[in-house]
Amino acid sequence: MVRFASIALAGSLVLGQAAPLPQFDVASVKPNTLLEQPSNNWRVTPGRTDYHNSQLIELIRLAWGDFQLRVENGPDWITRGRFDVVVQYPADTPRAATGPMMRTLLTDRFKLAAHLEPREVPTYSLVLARADRRLGPRLTSPLAECPLANGTIPPPGSGPACGPGVNQGSMRFGNIRIANIALYLSRVVGRRVIDNTGLTDPYKIDLKFTPPQVLAAAASSAGAPPAPLSEPEAPDVFVALQEQLGLKLEDAKGQIQVLVIDHVEQPTPD
Repeated sequence: MVRFASIALAGSLVLGQAAPLPQFDVASVKPNTLLEQPSNNWRVTPGRTDYHNSQLIELIRLAWGDFQLRVENGPDWITRGRFDVVVQYPADTPRAATGPMMRTLLTDRFKLAAHLEPREVPTYSLVLARADRRLGPRLTSPLAECPLANGTIPPPGSGPACGPGVNQGSMRFGNIRIANIALYLSRVVGRRVIDNTGLTDPYKIDLKFTPPQVLAAAASSAGAPPAPLSEPEAPDVFVALQEQLGLKLEDAKGQIQVLVIDHVEQPTPD
């Protein structure tokens, strides 16, 4: 995992001169105004990544190597806006090396300046829901044919049996550890989720829920009663975790590193 204390510290001094920052060979940034769903459709091929319909906040998390990273003090368009970013680099570039390259791109094209600082914030503790430690019906033995998901992004080309990872209202993996499920849950509930289940084995999961933003939109629609859900059987994620996986989220607090945005600008399309 790549971590940095400040965007200004990305370079190092060598013989009194700053080492050049890593960068992509080719990079294109364009606004996406189609409001497609779902967002953040990323396609990785040797030597190229297409970050289609991406939120800037997710590109920032990628650049810092932490998809749970809490980002504060940014304008609302870093979440609401969408961008199509295409980058090219040598085909043998390690995946971890693309994070610092993305930081260079964000500094250059979005004029991003930011720093990390420790803060105590609300978190969730992921624990077993039942005293007898019985798991739910959708948390079962892993599929032997599926690669172990590592908690970053789903492996490209994974088949339906292994699952596409997290989508709008679902989380499906053929082979994943609970600690990495916590990473994905953090992105769903908007708060850091800490795995305190004590479960260390990999599992197959198939979780279906109504996304929090869908419930919020329905509840605040001009005072009207919430519209019926397209899948009435899909509860909110908190209930779904207990009923389907035998897990639950409990309120907690913890000190984490928060990325504070000092400056950012809308990019000029190329």
